[in-house]
Amino acid sequence: MTQTKRNALRERRMISRRAAKEPGYAGLICSADDAVSLTINCEDHLRMQISHAGSQLRQSWKEMDKIDDYINELYPYAFDDQVGYLTTYPTNIGTGMRAYLVLHLALLDSVSRFDDMVDEIGRFGLKLKPAFSSDRQLNGNMYVLYNEKTLGTSEEEILELLDKVGGQLASQERTLRDNSIEQHRLEVEDICYKAYGTIRYSKLMTLKMGMHLVSQLRWGQEKQIIRFKEYCNFYEIMMGMQEANLTAQNKTTGVSKQNQLRADYLRSCLPELVQP
Repeated sequence: MTQTKRNALRERRMISRRAAKEPGYAGLICSADDAVSLTINCEDHLRMQISHAGSQLRQSWKEMDKIDDYINELYPYAFDDQVGYLTTYPTNIGTGMRAYLVLHLALLDSVSRFDDMVDEIGRFGLKLKPAFSSDRQLNGNMYVLYNEKTLGTSEEEILELLDKVGGQLASQERTLRDNSIEQHRLEVEDICYKAYGTIRYSKLMTLKMGMHLVSQLRWGQEKQIIRFKEYCNFYEIMMGMQEANLTAQNKTTGVSKQNQLRADYLRSCLPELVQP
């Protein structure tokens, strides 16, 4: 596998940074739709991952639990009766489970108290971090909420806490969006339609601008400010426009060429509008 393809898998969170950097270091088994992936002989002997669109934490857990039980019947895991599953990193000892929610905080991440909220979340053993880049301007307002603590807590407790905190963040985001639409509907419509027009007719598109515009379209679609003839998975589009994924699809490098390919890619993904 080429370095570019490994980097693309890393951008999609299917392999770790270490596996992406070291050729031949680990094996990967994944389903046809990439929803289920198993990394073999990476930091641990086995890492299993499953992802679904929407808030389906418990459904994802049920499906992964079945896979986990099947593999454990064939290959016994290192387990201690007192601490739980034994892993390479002490932070994963216990349940050995990390659960994630991907949240689109298009307005919440710009409020003055946002950094304080991130710190407060850490007190609950959770972490909220940018989904794509530590540079917020390249992140498209997408964030990952996950549990840092795996020891001394059950899988159900982890899922319940994530549901609760994730629900609170989503509720605050909805309130901000509703208020924005109620007070500045014309301005919000203008932002969304300008984003659509820019993507539709641009010949060059930087990653920063692309993520920003797609973020605007995503929340415009969710609040039906801008309506498309078919539902558009803007999160998947965000994945596809990342540097390694673009290069892997088109086998070309160079910033200028990437910006051209990104513009072409976004145009090809953009659905037709329902005329207002």
